[in-house]
Parts: sequence; C-alpha cells; structure tokens
Amino acid sequence: MKPLLIWDFDGTIVDNASLLLACMNTALAELGSTHVLTRQDLCVCSLEQLIKKSSLSVFRIPSFIRRVTALVEQETLSIRPHPHIQELLSFCAQHATQVIVSSNKQEIILRYLALHSLESFFSSVSSAGFFTKSLAIRRQRRDFGLSKHSCLYIGDESRDIHAAHQAGIDILSVSWGLQGAAALLDARPRFLASTVSEAKELLSVWFTYAQSMR
Repeated sequence: MKPLLIWDFDGTIVDNASLLLACMNTALAELGSTHVLTRQDLCVCSLEQLIKKSSLSVFRIPSFIRRVTALVEQETLSIRPHPHIQELLSFCAQHATQVIVSSNKQEIILRYLALHSLESFFSSVSSAGFFTKSLAIRRQRRDFGLSKHSCLYIGDESRDIHAAHQAGIDILSVSWGLQGAAALLDARPRFLASTVSEAKELLSVWFTYAQSMR
C-alpha cells in the first residue's frame, strides 16, 4: 500500500494567507480589540502568541475563532490555489494516497477542489474541529491501516505541527501559508519548506524513507 499524505487546506493549498489575516483583524475589531495584526506578526508568532498580543480575553477566544472561520468560509471560493500546488499534488499522487483534513467545511473544500480541477488528487476530504485535528489525523491513519512511518501531514500553522505530534506522525510545514518559518520552527516540524520546489525535494526523500519502513 502507498504511504499517506494528509493535507491541510487553508493556506497550504489555497493561497489565502492575506484573507486569513484580514478576517482575523475584522474579528478582533468586532470583539472590541484595538490591536491590528500584521504579516510580520504571522511570520514570528504562534496562534496563541497572536491572541495574547491582541489582548483578547480567554473567554472570547471561541467567539474569535468562530467569527474568523465564518468570514474565511464566505470568501474561500474566490481565492486561487497556491501557485504550482497542482504540480506538487500531481507529483505526490504518483507516490502516495492523498487526503485532506481541515478546519474548513467539507462542502466548501469539495466545491473548491471541483472548481479548480483538483478533486482527482484526493481520496477523501474530512473536516475537523479547530483544536481536534489530531483526532482526525489518527482516524485517517487507522482507516488506512498504516504505521506512523507511512503517514505525513502537510500544513502551514504551528497548530498543525502540534496536531501531527499528538497524532504520532511527522509533518512537513510550509511557510508559504499563514505563518512564517520562525514561528513554524519554534513548534519543531520534521521538515520545513518555503517553496513548492523545496517541498517536492523533501517529499522525494520522505517517500523513499516511507517505502523502506514498510
């Protein structure tokens, strides 16, 4: 059986980091925060650090997450995929089974994939709670009956790294999405790529490793 690549969606496949930042600032303003997050903040801060910088009460964090999620969902279909992501997905499809585990809604992801002719690259699409991705990742690994060495998550946030660690698998973090390399490295991903070309090179190495562990 082929190894399994589990993809994040927003920021990783969809080139919507600017949209995510705008939605976060809109949600903060609606909740009474005067702090404005910048692209630099995203490059160096984890989600927890961003929320702390905004002086948002811990009791308002669920409302903040729900509002950001709703705003992003409204605009996702109008955003283009990340440049060259189709090339990377096509390469990976030759070596692995691919699925999506995302906090975005399954219906929106499926519509987006169909709109941009990406649906053929994925065996399944699953939605997960904002803080429960690890459970969905474990479920994918269990459903495919694979060892931890044969599964790899691909995401653009530090919480993706934490989810992969909790699920017991490695992660390839990409810095072309929401968070920059500094914030991602603080969370200790197994691999880090800043471009699609770098991701392709690292995945080539991982495919060889995964096959050797079968």
